[in-house]
Amino acid sequence: MRGNRMKAVGFVIAAALAGEAQEAGRYADALSLYAIIDRYYSNTVYYTSALYSESVCHDKLGDRGAAIAAMARYCDAETTPLRQVSAKMGLAQMYQKDGFDMIAAAETNETEAAVAEQLKRGTAQIVRAIKQFRDFAGQCD
Repeated sequence: MRGNRMKAVGFVIAAALAGEAQEAGRYADALSLYAIIDRYYSNTVYYTSALYSESVCHDKLGDRGAAIAAMARYCDAETTPLRQVSAKMGLAQMYQKDGFDMIAAAETNETEAAVAEQLKRGTAQIVRAIKQFRDFAGQCD
């Protein structure tokens, strides 16, 4: 019993500190604390919100790949239907933005091969967005 109580206290502290760090714009610090929640407290009711916040922090730090990965994990972990649909919509938007940015940046590449590769990657990301939007729309029907 005491071990469970200590674990609960540890989670509350980690979550509170992570939230404070995120609100203060210390996103790297918040990510370190969300990693603790991810590793040790995945069976808590607030685990999914930590995954969502992890995605936000990665995005704020400019690491879109990590933000997308965290959002995908959030989509998989979320069990509340409305939040799950919202998360899938957010993930689709992230894929879409990433794909459009890749295509826009393709023109800055120096070689035709690099331009073609960037366009291919951007198009693939947009296709992921379309699939995610379809999945999202299917849940709303």
